[in-house]
Amino acid sequence: MAGTKKTPNKQQSSADSLEYRLTVQGPMAGTSLSGLEERFTAELGATQAKSIVLDITGVGRVDSRGIALCIGVFKECSGAGRSFRIEASGDVFRMFKILKLNRIMDIREGVVA
Repeated sequence: MAGTKKTPNKQQSSADSLEYRLTVQGPMAGTSLSGLEERFTAELGATQAKSIVLDITGVGRVDSRGIALCIGVFKECSGAGRSFRIEASGDVFRMFKILKLNRIMDIREGVVA
């Protein structure tokens, strides 16, 4: 399906080391996750930013593998001394709250662009 390819969209603030944003569009489920973890690892390894934002406001569905990916990125950032937050919207945001993931990581309700 067109428009569902999972490629991180990186955006940095004007100060190179302040914030690094990874953006995902479409579902984070099943085979659509193929290669996304490796891309995130590569992107995180290439930046010196101390704050990482995973923007999934454009994601309409997340399965258990997608949740595991989010937790993995959180752990990688925490282990490297970086702050990490997820911006999600709609049902995905509500699901993260129901699972109480907001108790272990910063999850904020974002607006779909």
